[in-house]
Amino acid sequence: MTAPDLFTPEQVAARLSADGHITADWIITQLRSKKWQGRKIGRRWYLTEADIQANLDRAFSAATPPPVPPASGVSPRSRRRKRTAA
Repeated sequence: MTAPDLFTPEQVAARLSADGHITADWIITQLRSKKWQGRKIGRRWYLTEADIQANLDRAFSAATPPPVPPASGVSPRSRRRKRTAA
């Protein structure tokens, strides 16, 4: 059985962002806050190919459209105030 290839945050940042929008510091912040999967070996963070793919899949599938406002145009808070005032 072979060990999986491990990538440093610097390598992942270089791989994901050709224009520098994704930095190694940002990736480390995501790893520390547990928003991204990865592993810490000693004092360094590492990601496998599977970790990188899972993080990208989660990032692109997590986008949800904003909630549709009610057809009446009354916000939930205003609706609640009307009910309690009556």
